[in-house]
Amino acid sequence: MLSAWWNQVRMRIAVLLNRRQFERDLQEELDFHLAMREQSQRRSGMTPDDAYRSARFQFGNPEVIKDACRELWSWRFLETLWQDVWFGGRMLRKNLSFTALAVLTLALGIGANTAVFSLVDAVLLKPLPYARADQLVVLHERIRREGYEHDQEMVTPGDFTAWKKRNASFSGMAAIASRSFDLTGTGEPVQIEGEAVSANLFSVLQVEPVIGRVFDPEEEHSGAGRVALLGYGLWTSRFAADPQVVGHTILIDGMGYVVVGVMPKWFSFPDPDDQLWVPLALSEQDLATRAAHSLRVVARLKEGISSVHAQTQMDALSRVVAEEYPTTNSGLSASLISLREQIVGNVRPALLVLWLSAAFVLLIVCVNLASFVLTRASIRRREFAVRLALGAARSRVVRQLITESLLLSLLGGAAGLLFAFWGMHALRGINPPPSFPYISRIEEIGINGTLLVFVLALSLVTGILFSLIPALRTGGRDIQEALKEEDSRGNSGGTRRWIRSTLVLMQTALGVVVMIGAGLLLRSFVRLGTVPLGFHPQNVLTLRVLPRGVRYPDFYARLNFYQQVLAKVQNVAGVESAGAVSFLPLTRSRQFNTFSVEGRPLANTSWSPSADIRVVTPGYFEAMQIPLTAGRKFSWEDMPESAPVAIVSKKFMQNFFPDGGVTGSHIRIGSPPSSSAWRTIIGVVDDVPYFDITSPPQPTIYLPYAQSAALRTDLHDLAVRTLQTPASLTGAVRNVIRNVDGDLAISRVRTMQEVCSISMAPQRFNLLLLTLMAALVLFLAAIGLYGVTAYSVAQRTREIGVRLILGAAPADVLRLILFHSAALILFGVAAGIALSFSLASLMKNLLFNVSALDPVTYGVVAVLLSLVGLVACYGPARAATRIDPITALRYE
Repeated sequence: MLSAWWNQVRMRIAVLLNRRQFERDLQEELDFHLAMREQSQRRSGMTPDDAYRSARFQFGNPEVIKDACRELWSWRFLETLWQDVWFGGRMLRKNLSFTALAVLTLALGIGANTAVFSLVDAVLLKPLPYARADQLVVLHERIRREGYEHDQEMVTPGDFTAWKKRNASFSGMAAIASRSFDLTGTGEPVQIEGEAVSANLFSVLQVEPVIGRVFDPEEEHSGAGRVALLGYGLWTSRFAADPQVVGHTILIDGMGYVVVGVMPKWFSFPDPDDQLWVPLALSEQDLATRAAHSLRVVARLKEGISSVHAQTQMDALSRVVAEEYPTTNSGLSASLISLREQIVGNVRPALLVLWLSAAFVLLIVCVNLASFVLTRASIRRREFAVRLALGAARSRVVRQLITESLLLSLLGGAAGLLFAFWGMHALRGINPPPSFPYISRIEEIGINGTLLVFVLALSLVTGILFSLIPALRTGGRDIQEALKEEDSRGNSGGTRRWIRSTLVLMQTALGVVVMIGAGLLLRSFVRLGTVPLGFHPQNVLTLRVLPRGVRYPDFYARLNFYQQVLAKVQNVAGVESAGAVSFLPLTRSRQFNTFSVEGRPLANTSWSPSADIRVVTPGYFEAMQIPLTAGRKFSWEDMPESAPVAIVSKKFMQNFFPDGGVTGSHIRIGSPPSSSAWRTIIGVVDDVPYFDITSPPQPTIYLPYAQSAALRTDLHDLAVRTLQTPASLTGAVRNVIRNVDGDLAISRVRTMQEVCSISMAPQRFNLLLLTLMAALVLFLAAIGLYGVTAYSVAQRTREIGVRLILGAAPADVLRLILFHSAALILFGVAAGIALSFSLASLMKNLLFNVSALDPVTYGVVAVLLSLVGLVACYGPARAATRIDPITALRYE
């Protein structure tokens, strides 16, 4: 087999180097096959003559084979191919306006598809960079109770402990807790995003550091030595990629941590901006709690265990745990999701819709160019007929057309690669920041070998697609009929008119689908802007500061820090109010905890309800302007020694106190038999969407920070309401914090309006891309309709002249042409609406408070595209009314 392959390669090289040598080699190859066949037949008792005849019967006439091979591989084939390419280039150069328009159109279509494909390839198609990534799963907690169902990504430490010890499906299971760290001692204090992780996380992922080692199991225990792993980016930016950093002590949150290793460049798990990892180090008491959902859990399936089998076993284990802990685990089960699905599941529908839209744009490009090439082929039909009459093969004429189209598509592909390069930069630019990730691995998009192959294949396929109809029309024509036909300015045949009408219908229908998708996203985005936030984001400056380390050994030291900072910030000129919160609204953060109500048993007493817990300082509600609807707000008199208090949201009151009487009632955080004190509800505030703007507000309990020591919940963000532009006070607020503690890192400095804008980034990302596709569709549809109408007018010049001679008014001619164009457009719009109905299910997951069959959107798109089409057709139709009848009759 290898010998035969080498002979083929050798002959192909030989034809390019020496034609005569190739012919001798070919003759030797044929003689060899005949000799071997003759020898074989002799062994079987046949005569040489019989063997020769048998060989000819088996292999065909050697002379015929030689002639066919010579024709295939000789310079004649290469010469004719070169002639087709040279002639095609010459024809394109003679028609520069057509060539430029075609290349630009192709570049837009191919560029859009290439940019979207680079995103799809990086996010959906490329395998995850982990060994046996298909075995990696993420475990959630699914809560199903009467009238309530929720998929909770976070897991309680107690459930994680039970799953890890008692499961039979996983070879390893690790827990992760999100953290932010202040890195000091090596320059300006900086805040680093990272994780506190189980020591076995890296063995579960099967990832090794580039230098050093990962954590030992002993280092996971509470009170063990402090060690840290650095991300590659942090290592290079902060430590100049010094390999001697391993073994050195660095200051994290004011405490010394020994660096034990540096992770690979691509590794940033589980969040894209993670650059520092420390052991989780939970105490026995922490591992037993089942009230706070605070851990993310990742596991690796055992060999031979499927995710379905593992899910069945985890369901059984969840039922056992629920029987043991009915108060906290009743109605709670484990939910398995593959790691790939966890990373790309939220963006897959959007990317598929974008890819489908880009494919529709490319199809419209093909339809447009097919119409243009068909027009040019009609103009050149006499040329082709003469060539056929002089003996040219039909295949040669068809090949000539296809060659010209492939030249166009390759030029368009090269230009499209440039557009795609710009598009990739734009995609990276409009993606939300790493602190609010929407599309993971988007930083991996770029021009690579896969992308170049895709562009080449797309260019070739596109060239063949838009040349297919013109080539078939030209190759199947009767020579005598073509020679007798009038030239390109005569009346067009009915078949050609039918083909062009079909192409117009196709591009209009495809354009309607893309524009309806963009219209639905626009309507959805507008609806998002009308969602009540429960606060006023204008003139609010936010920033993150985390007092930790040796200077803040306990809760009271941190409380004193916030009291000092907020008091001094309040005195800054231009500041109206200031407060702090555990997590700002719309930052995709949740901290659920169970609670119980004194004297108000719930309908189902086998489980405790849960609510979102937010810890705040006095001044927070004023800074965010969250309206108080009943009771009072927190003050600095609500201290640890005072009576415990709480404020709840409207959603909490509606769910658990539908008959009123919420103020003055008592609740206890944690499930019975919780030892926490009863808290008096002193007020009710408006609902605030803390997770994201599309999620409905959850029942929320606000606690004063001074009374939250037992919850171990830190404040993260400061909110400062200003009387002027927030950015103008950034320096003053920074200086206040520096004066209190100059070693603390200050990060995420932005206005609350920027936070709201970032929270809507996923919807904005989808809207911008699909709107760009819709704009391309409008542009291409206008060009296509203009070109087809202009050519139709040119084809009907004599007919129009005759009508004008016989007394038709210019308005009648205008009406005739516009009526025909309008009919095509309306049929295309109707077909597009029908196609959009069939694809409506793809849009459901991308919309907010808008139906995928929204009649307003469908109607507006139909009217808009119809108007654009009629405007595009009006110019050629208007030109038809100015035709001189005498000139038209002499046109031939």
